Parts: sequence; C-alpha cells; structure tokens
Amino acid sequence: MDEQLAVAWVRFLACPPPLRGTAPRLAELDDDARQELIAYCEARGLALSAYQYCLAEGRISLVPAAAAHLQRLYARSHLAGQWMARELERLCLAFAEAGIEVVVLKGLHLATLLWPDPALRPFGDLDLWVRPEAVSAADTLLRTLGYGGGPADPCAPLDPLNHELPAYRLEAQGKPVFGTVDLHYRLAPSTLPLPDEAAIFARTTPWRWGARVLAPTDLLVYATDHAARHLFVEVRPGQFFRSGYGYLGEIARLIVQLEGDIDWQLGGALFAAAANRRALLLPLRLAAQLWPLRLPPAIERLWRGDLLGTAILKTMLGRLDQPWQRSEGSTYTFWNYSLPYHLTRLTRNLRRS
Repeated sequence: MDEQLAVAWVRFLACPPPLRGTAPRLAELDDDARQELIAYCEARGLALSAYQYCLAEGRISLVPAAAAHLQRLYARSHLAGQWMARELERLCLAFAEAGIEVVVLKGLHLATLLWPDPALRPFGDLDLWVRPEAVSAADTLLRTLGYGGGPADPCAPLDPLNHELPAYRLEAQGKPVFGTVDLHYRLAPSTLPLPDEAAIFARTTPWRWGARVLAPTDLLVYATDHAARHLFVEVRPGQFFRSGYGYLGEIARLIVQLEGDIDWQLGGALFAAAANRRALLLPLRLAAQLWPLRLPPAIERLWRGDLLGTAILKTMLGRLDQPWQRSEGSTYTFWNYSLPYHLTRLTRNLRRS
C-alpha cells in the first residue's frame, strides 16, 4: 500500500466536505490496493466516512467483499443508532417529567448536527450532564427506568477530581443489555477543567424532548477539551492513531457548521482562562494545520509566542500517522498538560498565600 496516498486519503475523508479540495487519485489502484485502503480507513476510525464517499455517494467502485464489509458496518451503526435514539428520547422525556434539567453531550446531538446521516457518526453510550445538586434525583430516576451500575453508594459525596459517575447499564432480568449512560455532574474533570461551568450550564439551549444542549461556543470549547483529555490525560497508546482524525475532523466540522453562531470573543476568553490553555488549544491548532480553517485573531493570538507549544505541534504533525509509543505519549502529556497544570496550581497557591 502507498502510505503517502493512504494518509492523503484519510485526511481527505476526515476533512469537512465544504473544505475539501481535489480527492486523491485512486483510479489507478487495482482492486487489492483499494481493499487495503479501506482496511486502513477502518484502522484510522474512518470506515463510515469511506462508506459515505464510496458507496452512499457512489464516488468510487469497490470489490464486492470491501463494499459488503462497509455496508455491514453501516447497517450495524444504523441499527445501534436507532436504538440509542429511542432510548435517549425515553430518558429525556422522563427527566423532563421529573423536573430535572439535563444536557445531552456529544452522541446524537453531534450526529444530527454535523452529519447528513446520523449513522455516519456512531456512539456507544449516552452522555447526560446534570447539576451536582440533581445527581441524587437523577440516580434514582435512572434506577426506576431499569438501569443498574452507577455508584456503589449513591449518597456518597461526589468525587471532586472526577466529572462523571461510574457507568449505568440498562438491565433486563438482572443482566446488562445494550446501552450505557454516563451521568456527568461536571462538564470536565478537575485535571482538565473548563472555566465557569455554572455559566456554561446557564447558556445551554433547548433541544429535543425537553433536554438541552451546549451553546455553539461552549460546544466547540468542550470538543477541544474532550479531544485534549484523550490526548494528555487518559493516555492510551494507539488511541490517537485510531481516533485522532475523528476528533480533529469533528472540531473542524463544528467550526464550519456553526460559523455564524460561534462567539469567538467568548471562546477566546474561555480558552485564555483555562488552566491548561496549551493542551486545550492544541487540537484546534492541529485541525487548522490539516485543513483550511479560518480562525479569527482572537484565537490565533492565544498561541503567539508559545514556542514550546509550536514545537510540540510540529512534532505531533510529523507523528500523526504513526502509532505512538507509550513513552511518546507520556512526553507530550508532560509538556502539554502536566507541567502547565502543576505550574498553574503552584502560582495560584502562592497568590492565595
């Protein structure tokens, strides 16, 4: 397989369609090479993007085995997504009836906002955010709706370092079935916090079934935080190789889709106030390097003069298409996240004293 062509292909698929240039030339590839290319897309987490471009849009012909494999992946995602959507509707309506404000994070909201077909953006759990004081009522409600799991002691104090409870699993006859709920009591953990979460919750907007979703600017900042967390906090070798283009492509899609709705002054203020600004900005910088995104001066000025951050950016761009070793992930974590985090905490403690 031509590695350079494969990388160009996955970058093309991950790019928001309005920003795509000319597609890599695949006409000269034989059937075996095309099948290898589809396998590479799947390894990079872009099999459904390949399905959309090759089969749904009919842009490229594939050998029957490769086409059938993509169709099976799509059918599986479609059926799972339909089930998850029905279950999310049931939950949101129940929360609304109980008078518990709930914010839907990621999942179906992003799938319907950013993709022409929600099945092209699969999700395996339902992320719900409630105010900390509503956690006990939300826990009781989930258990009455057939969910097990969650915290061993629902009355125990919330972990100040975490942001969500252990996963809830829908049960039938005492056994877990498909579908989990992650109940968030904070938007992000204390290791990579977002500033003024109370204000972010207050800015949420009505969505479906009585639920709410993040406002456009907060949604973009949250997406960068989520990507940075998987990069620098929950370090797992191979994670970014498998999912990196998915994270970055979704950030780029948000910028394109919400272009007229994002308040960049507010976004700049949120990034500037973040304790780990370099880590939060890095996914945004990576996306802007990969694709022709237009970022306003209010954002670009946040990394001017950050020579270390720029050096790390260039290094990561060079390693983006190679599986990382654990030692590399730890190094990026230290310079992007751990060191700035501890320096920020030390500075704040000195100021208070």
